[in-house]
Amino acid sequence: MRIGASGCGKFGMALTADVTVAENRYYPGREYDFWQVADFCLKNNIYQIINLDIDHSFNFTEHQWRARVEQLITDLEQHGFDKSKGYFTVINEPMKYVDLATYANVVNITHDQVRGRYRLGAGNEEYDLAMSKGNMYEYICQHANFEVLDVHIQSSCTTPQAIEDKCNWFKSVADRYGKQIDCNESNWSDVATLDGFNIHKAQLYKAKEIGCPNFCMVFIALNNVSKYKWLSFIYNGVARSPYWQEYLQIINAEKQQDEIPIEELEDMKLSLLGLKYTKEGQQVKWLQDILLNDYGVPNPYGIDGKLGKATDKQIRDYQEEYGLKIDGIVGEQTTMKLINESSDPKKWMRNLQIYMAYE
Repeated sequence: MRIGASGCGKFGMALTADVTVAENRYYPGREYDFWQVADFCLKNNIYQIINLDIDHSFNFTEHQWRARVEQLITDLEQHGFDKSKGYFTVINEPMKYVDLATYANVVNITHDQVRGRYRLGAGNEEYDLAMSKGNMYEYICQHANFEVLDVHIQSSCTTPQAIEDKCNWFKSVADRYGKQIDCNESNWSDVATLDGFNIHKAQLYKAKEIGCPNFCMVFIALNNVSKYKWLSFIYNGVARSPYWQEYLQIINAEKQQDEIPIEELEDMKLSLLGLKYTKEGQQVKWLQDILLNDYGVPNPYGIDGKLGKATDKQIRDYQEEYGLKIDGIVGEQTTMKLINESSDPKKWMRNLQIYMAYE
């Protein structure tokens, strides 16, 4: 699991180089802060959840919004951003600004404009507010196109029982509608106190349990915003929480776990992934699965386990886009890149083991 901070861009550089993920908000009037964070993340290999945010109301025409999305994608890619470095999501806490139908429509427009180049997230709402507005999470799953259900494990999740109940509910919705689940905002407690820190850790470990590859707390490091000082570990460059070093150890431990070693286990013969010795089977299914469902590389035959011209093209298209040798062979380098730069390396490594167990 990647661990980091949300609210970046809108609240400046609300993170440190120690983190592994940042929710970076492209917010009207704060473009300088956004690009400061974006370049910092790209330089320090920090994964980004790019939040296409608004101010007070959705006052864009469809044409203006599409142009805004397209220009941002173009500019980010010129700075070195690609799908291995993050994904996009739509509006932070949307129920404060728009109704359900408007939000679903904005998500659909954005999804159409992104055109599969990046995964798209939606949700970004606190449980209680989402439910008070007519069960927003269920509504958008039924009426909008997107890949990632972004949840907030925050002010409605400040007791162990609430964390358990609300997170299980989030997971049930994601599973029911076939969405990846992710936490792009958490924490509503003072992490300088033991009780507050323990609640925050409980949120983190529950997010990991329900399968979130990313976990962003509201602020890790905050500058000159006294209103939210109590939520941050570091304020104006000084650690205000005695638990910061412990949290840093958690970040580093998760970072090490996410670095998946590629090795041959007793029941796995990864040399077969070179596809020199097999033309069909479970390993080919795994390959088709990860290319189609995690990287969005199309295959008209889906996941059929057969290495034909369509799958060969799928492999070569991936290799070309990610700067690999374009030979159609899924050897060690391609396999490592496929797994380690996926949305959830541990999930895809585990899936590979499961597929191969049935070879």
